[in-house]
Amino acid sequence: MNTRMPVEFRLARTAVAILCTAVLIALTTPDCVASVDGQSAQPFSERAAVIGKETALKTCLFQMRAAIDKYYIQRKRYPPRLDSLVSEGYIQAIPVDPFTNTKTSWQLLEAKRGQGTANRARGIYDVKSGSKAIALDGTKYANW
Repeated sequence: MNTRMPVEFRLARTAVAILCTAVLIALTTPDCVASVDGQSAQPFSERAAVIGKETALKTCLFQMRAAIDKYYIQRKRYPPRLDSLVSEGYIQAIPVDPFTNTKTSWQLLEAKRGQGTANRARGIYDVKSGSKAIALDGTKYANW
């Protein structure tokens, strides 16, 4: 009688053992993330909150930039104000900057008459965060 276990069973048992060990290590280590690029260690929960805010900021910027582009494509001019995107139905509301916690801190980049193509009038062609904070990747949110 063959008492050897099948290879698949032995591999599955090894994988379960490795997974259990990894979970045990994760549960018993301090709630910190290793230092990266000389930055001090930061509790995982704080880092996760920052990652969530960064994701929200990227989403807000993407949606506003897409609305500005759509406005320009349809009207052959940039919106004169950010609230024009709301009043003309391109977005439902001006979003709150997740790092400044206000709708009014957005930095608006305006096109000057004649900038780029000859038929471009003044208006908002881009938007950036008004936050002066530094992102987890070392860049400024205001440069995103």
